[in-house]
Amino acid sequence: MKGYLGSQIDGLSFDKFQICSSSRPINHDLYKANNSRCLENKFLMVTAMPDGRVEIMSKATGEKLFTNLFEDGGDCGDGYVYSRPLTDTIVTSSGSLETVEVIENGPLARAIRLSYTLSVPVGLVENGRKRSLSRTEMPVHCTLKLMESSSILEIETEIANSCENHRFQVNFWREKPGNALFYKTPFDIVTTPKSQPSKINPNWIEDEPLARPNNGVFGEIENTDRYSGFAVSTRGINEFESFEQGLKLTLFRAVGHIASPYPLSSMKRPAGPKIETPGAQMKGSLTFEYAVFFIDSLEDIVKRSCSYLKKPLSIGFAGRRPETPLTVDSLTTEVTAIKKAENGESIILRLVNFSEESDNVKIRLREGLFSKACLCTAAEKREEEIPIQNNLVSVACGPKKIVTLEFEMSS
Repeated sequence: MKGYLGSQIDGLSFDKFQICSSSRPINHDLYKANNSRCLENKFLMVTAMPDGRVEIMSKATGEKLFTNLFEDGGDCGDGYVYSRPLTDTIVTSSGSLETVEVIENGPLARAIRLSYTLSVPVGLVENGRKRSLSRTEMPVHCTLKLMESSSILEIETEIANSCENHRFQVNFWREKPGNALFYKTPFDIVTTPKSQPSKINPNWIEDEPLARPNNGVFGEIENTDRYSGFAVSTRGINEFESFEQGLKLTLFRAVGHIASPYPLSSMKRPAGPKIETPGAQMKGSLTFEYAVFFIDSLEDIVKRSCSYLKKPLSIGFAGRRPETPLTVDSLTTEVTAIKKAENGESIILRLVNFSEESDNVKIRLREGLFSKACLCTAAEKREEEIPIQNNLVSVACGPKKIVTLEFEMSS
């Protein structure tokens, strides 16, 4: 059984709660199940449509975003590359929605569970050139959750996979597609037009890949200098690609070799030895977590993806509540590390600014905890001291820059 607590906890801080029994009766009418296909709060209206698609509408702008069109296609590739079979069979979830069930209906969160059944080819035939005529049922259960005070729709998709050599994706698209996309790397957010000329050398053995990486968030925007559109934040799901109408997130690829034994449409020759990897067929129960939200700025991307990805830790302790060592206030700058210095007892704070403009970052320190602040290299070599004024440190994090700070503990 899940529970939610309606409380705001600042970043890099602690709070303490006591949970105890109550004689107050539960309002069962509030939590009783119903057959609603909608989730709603002051930010979003989410509707499960009869054909299985999900419509997400921003109440502020009226803009609509669609998802939950699942797509399964053949994959004769390997652990290195995706390769479409010569004759492919694409299976989608359109029309396969069977049930919609309300599973949470409280004052802080509501959730519905959508259940689909897809009929999927069991594997490849004719030396990997086409998908089999033999099919099996693939159950897909998708939980949509909307917190009362959140503009982020959280999604959990569970798939029971018993098929081989295929790729499973989920689509995201708007009524009016954007012209560009963005994706996060470990220390940058990259923007690029959706359609651009190929730069690959024609003599190269591999086709230019359509798939792109993402380090926790990607999305579609109006153009490369206007962050207006939508974003998808993922927990450990690192591949997506664009198409004319929108974007596709690859939930999994199921393949059986390090280098494919089948003829490849994406490469002129195999990439390595044909070693079997049966575990890479991804059979069994698979669970994927991701979220979607509307954006209008780079700040939206940074703040909302962080709020989804960086879940608070649950800690237990006896006695008094720990005090917050420091807090960070920024617009487009993210904390990437807080750690003990490699040599000494100092604290290292590492920041990255994703913007092409400088961001003035303010770091408030707990009174009396630190005696000195320094700018450092990434190797933690001190470069210059930064003044601490009224327990506040200000640092300009330059465009697309990584900044490392060292805070020396008071003796």
